[in-house]
Amino acid sequence: MNYAIFLVVTLVAAPTSALADTAGEHRAAHMAVRALVRDNAGAGAFVGIVETKSAFLSTSESRITGRGYFSRSGGWSATDFTYSVKVRRLNYEARDAVVTLANGNRWESDTDWGKPPTGGFVGHFTKPVPLSNVDSASVRFEGVGTVPMVELRIFDRTNKMIRQRRVEVKNGKWSATEKLSKGVYRAVLGLARMADSDEVRFSVSTSGPDWGLPGDRRVSITYPKNGADLHTLRADIQGTSTSTSIALTVFRRDGGAVSKQTLRVVNGRWSTSLGLAPGRYRAIAAGSGGGGFDQVSFSYSKGSSGEKRAAITYPKNGAAVNTSRAAIQGTSTEKSVELVVYNSKGAAVARRSIGVERGRWSVSLKLDPGAYRVVASSVSGGDVDEVQFHYNTSSQEARVKITSPANGVGVKGSPVRIRGTSTEYDVILDVYDSGGNHVARQSLSVLNGRWDTTVALEKGKFRVVARSGSGKDTDEISFRRT
Repeated sequence: MNYAIFLVVTLVAAPTSALADTAGEHRAAHMAVRALVRDNAGAGAFVGIVETKSAFLSTSESRITGRGYFSRSGGWSATDFTYSVKVRRLNYEARDAVVTLANGNRWESDTDWGKPPTGGFVGHFTKPVPLSNVDSASVRFEGVGTVPMVELRIFDRTNKMIRQRRVEVKNGKWSATEKLSKGVYRAVLGLARMADSDEVRFSVSTSGPDWGLPGDRRVSITYPKNGADLHTLRADIQGTSTSTSIALTVFRRDGGAVSKQTLRVVNGRWSTSLGLAPGRYRAIAAGSGGGGFDQVSFSYSKGSSGEKRAAITYPKNGAAVNTSRAAIQGTSTEKSVELVVYNSKGAAVARRSIGVERGRWSVSLKLDPGAYRVVASSVSGGDVDEVQFHYNTSSQEARVKITSPANGVGVKGSPVRIRGTSTEYDVILDVYDSGGNHVARQSLSVLNGRWDTTVALEKGKFRVVARSGSGKDTDEISFRRT
């Protein structure tokens, strides 16, 4: 994973004005997180931000979430964490910072943060590529700087500082060359105590070294969403993982753990259903073998007679569907749903009794082009959902498609916005540079048949591959970041 690239995922649509300067919001959140980690792990701890997500919280605030890692007192081995910070857009004041470690421990700010810590943005590395091997003993360092002089420090695997030099910044850029012997190194731009600093780990004439960094994100919770309110007979928790199993722990927000389970991963997915008392909860899923973790907070109250026992999640009401077959998907808290599809004349053209697995159901139908109405009923008859959509057959079904940017175009500025569609629940997005190096990966939720994200990239040529959650379909584009 490229730990130098910040991944910015837009989870909730927001007004244009609210997205005017996400970079300022992210910097404020990053500095608040660094200050909180150093208050708990020691003033000399290095904090790296791996992923950043923005969510529209209100007309005046954004919630910034993501994950990162820290090493104590410049140590080599790092600890993984996720974070959440509220940021006011007007003046970038940050408050309510929370950092959650992989073991479930939480660090929280006890007062409003106010303005970000002083120290300013120093700059970042553009060379060498993070976690890469340099064949030559002469290592070229390059980067961006916002101060007249930047300080470059190089540490070996034992954390002994072997180089320290100041480099002049010209036209916002700096560069330096150092001769290094075979081994694994850590280069730091700026002092560790500063509010902002950057780090890159690389090797010289060494393959497959121990980078000391947390593993790739190999586990995620897909349901419930963070902050959700559940009103069902039981609390369903579902997710994905590339591990063989995951450890799921559910905590009461005001107390200890109420459930600890080890769940087997089947075809990349896992799920469980818990009987919980009404209240507020936090769930943490950790992959086996230290394979990353994810967490969500949710509220639960046991469902009543008005519970939503059947719902159609795809297609959305009024949607246009252009695929070789019409996919219809939904959720239910019962064991099956009854589905009826009517054409524009009101005649039933399809009837299906569909089994529910892990709270979800789906069916794929061959239909003639035209307008349709779909009615899904819970098997008990206690709930009904209905949507209308227009269907036009396509010679090739597209479960996932990149709609922007167009293939082969030049894209100005960074971050680069990447958008698309999918008939499934999630999409895996991978970005590669012109040398074939993997520079970014994101796991994206599909909302109303669409997905949307931004990726911060330096200038150059890039290839983007989007893969449906099931792995049954992919789409690919190439573009130049100018």
